[in-house]
Amino acid sequence: MRIHRLSLYQYKNYEAADVHFETAFTCLTGPNGAGKTNLLDAVYYCSFCRSARHSVEDQNLMHGRDGFRIHGRFEHQGHPLEVEVRYRRGGTKEVLCSGERYTRLADHIGRLPLVLTGPEDMALVDGYSEERRRFLDSALSTVDRSYLDALLRYNRALAQRNAALRRYREGQPADPLLLDSYSEHMQTSGALIQALRAQFLAELLPLFAECYRLISRQAESPGLDWVASFPSDGDLVALHRRDRQRDIGAGRTGSGPHRDDLALLLDGHPAKLLGSQGQKKTLLYALRLAQWLWLGGKLGSPPLLLLDDVFDKLDRARVESLFSLLASHSAAQVLISDTNLNRVEEVFRSIGVACQSIAVEPGRIVAPA
Repeated sequence: MRIHRLSLYQYKNYEAADVHFETAFTCLTGPNGAGKTNLLDAVYYCSFCRSARHSVEDQNLMHGRDGFRIHGRFEHQGHPLEVEVRYRRGGTKEVLCSGERYTRLADHIGRLPLVLTGPEDMALVDGYSEERRRFLDSALSTVDRSYLDALLRYNRALAQRNAALRRYREGQPADPLLLDSYSEHMQTSGALIQALRAQFLAELLPLFAECYRLISRQAESPGLDWVASFPSDGDLVALHRRDRQRDIGAGRTGSGPHRDDLALLLDGHPAKLLGSQGQKKTLLYALRLAQWLWLGGKLGSPPLLLLDDVFDKLDRARVESLFSLLASHSAAQVLISDTNLNRVEEVFRSIGVACQSIAVEPGRIVAPA
């Protein structure tokens, strides 16, 4: 997957911007706050129909404006694709792919495969389980429509069950048959979700370990520990019946794939508790690279890779190892951001790889550096 051009209008801190990507590696350089991350976020938006950073659309608007537009020109497996996003303040959003407007945004997921990593990824180690489930859902939804459809069905039934539980908590008489109906829908979808998550992690783990070894050059052994809230062959309906009064008291469903978690390990111990900042960052890059390689294997060609603030907490040797690994995949396209152009150019010179540099100043693209 490749991007050739990105145009923005009133998106975040850009009144207008137009960027052409000409080589396999492109580095966006400029001071903190200039808008490098916003450019990468706009590329991400073209793939996932949302910002990676702000779920409230009005927060993506340039201050004082009433709408934004993103236009991206891509190529996937030899086929040209143009994506346009239009948003008006108040909630009206349209996403078009090659001129066709989606009535359901979920239909776009997977058409432009992409992996993004940046400072916010630290939440995959230190944050809540929701962040790690989002990682699983994003990877699997990109290549498996059955997973995405099951996830949508599961979340719909979960929302309905939780709404009923809140009504019962407020005094409405409970309807056990209605709750069982929601649980049955969750059981059917949830079993597929958990089976595919388990298969994905089994396939990801050796890639993850190898990427960590190549980047870190250390003997530490990384691991992934998946903690399921109930077994994939378990009876979720019976579990919900057992916990019905507890769920009513809480106003939410306490068991199911929406409660699964994933721990990142070093030498068998939680990295969240024992890992240094450098070790955690290396784990995260290894995890995202493993996701990128896994997706490439499933799709037949590597997805687009976005590396935001790549030198943050990674030393020069690890960055060189990272870029060397990426450069070994000739079909890959990688967009990188950093504050220091000289150190980026030095790393690419050291591994003998050409890199396009684009200078970013607050709210504008200056010129190719």
